Amino acid sequence: MGTDAYFSYFMTNDIRYLKYYVGIDTISAMLIGPVVYFYTLSITTGKVHSNLQSLKYLTPILPNIIFETYLILLPANERVDYLVGNFNHLHPATIALNMWLYFNLIFYYSLSVMTLNKSRGQLSPDKISAYNEKTSWLRTISIYTLALLIALIPFSIISDKGSSHMIAGLVLSNLQFFYILMTAFKNSFMFPSGSGSLVSKEKYATSLLSSTQVDHIYDKSINCLDQKKLFADKELTLGQLAKEVNISTQYLSQVINTKSGSNFPDFINWYRIEESKKLLLSPGSSKYTIEAIALESGFGTKMSFNKAFKKFTGETPSEYRRSE
Repeated sequence: MGTDAYFSYFMTNDIRYLKYYVGIDTISAMLIGPVVYFYTLSITTGKVHSNLQSLKYLTPILPNIIFETYLILLPANERVDYLVGNFNHLHPATIALNMWLYFNLIFYYSLSVMTLNKSRGQLSPDKISAYNEKTSWLRTISIYTLALLIALIPFSIISDKGSSHMIAGLVLSNLQFFYILMTAFKNSFMFPSGSGSLVSKEKYATSLLSSTQVDHIYDKSINCLDQKKLFADKELTLGQLAKEVNISTQYLSQVINTKSGSNFPDFINWYRIEESKKLLLSPGSSKYTIEAIALESGFGTKMSFNKAFKKFTGETPSEYRRSE
C-alpha cells in the first residue's frame, strides 16, 4: 500500500519497499470527507442522497485514481526513482494532489459542521437538548480535524520532508475518522430517539409537578405564545409569561427546561427567530431592513437579533434571505 511502503522506506531507508507501492490508501483518504458528510446528513435529516446523486460527491477522487494508475503502470525502477525523489523533494504533481486531498477533507468537514448547525436551528426548543447530546461529539471532532488539516497544509506543501508530513496528516485524519465510526456505532445504542435532556430530568427529579401537569403547563404556554404572540414584546419576562399561564415563575421555569431543554431566553428567542424567518421570506419583505424585521420579531437590537439568528440557524439573516 502507499503509506505502508513509504513508512517502511522512511524507517529503514530500503528502497525495495517502494516497489510495492500502490496508492490505494490515498484514494481511500479522499472518501473520508464524503462518508463523514453522508453520516452527518443521515443523523440530521434521516436520509441521504440517492445513488445517482451521491456519485457527484465521488468525482473529486478521479484525479487521484488517474495519477495512482499512472504510477502503477510505470516500470518498477522508474516508479522507485520517482518515489525516492518525491520523498526528498515533493514533485509538483504530488504537491497538487496533496492540496487537492487536504482541501477536499476541509471542504467536507466544513460542510458537515455547517449542516449540523443549520439543522439545530430548524428544531423546536423541546428537541434541541436531545439533538445536542447526539451530535456535539461529531461537531467537536470535525472542528478539531479541520484545525489539524489547516495546520498541516504548509508543511505538506512546502516542507523539504513534505511526504513525512503528508503521512502524518493522513494517519491522524484516518485515526479521527475511525473514532467517528466507533462513536457513531456506540451512539446508535446510547442515544435512542427522544432521549431528551438528561440534565433537566436529573435536576427536577424531586419536583412536585406530575408529568401530566408539566405537559399541560407547557401546552398552555405554547398556545399563549402562538395566539397572543407575546414573544414579539422585547420586554417579555418569565414572570409575565407565568402570569399569563397562571403559574409560578419557578414552576414555569422548570416546565420550560424539562420540555425544551432550553432556558427561558433561548426558548423565547426560538419563537422570535421562527417569526423573523417568515418575515424575511414574505412577499415584499425586501423593502424592510434587517433591523426592522428584528424589532418586529421581538428583538431589542439588530446585534442581538444577528447573534441569536446565527446561533439557531448557523447563518446570518442576510445570508438566510439570499439563500432562500
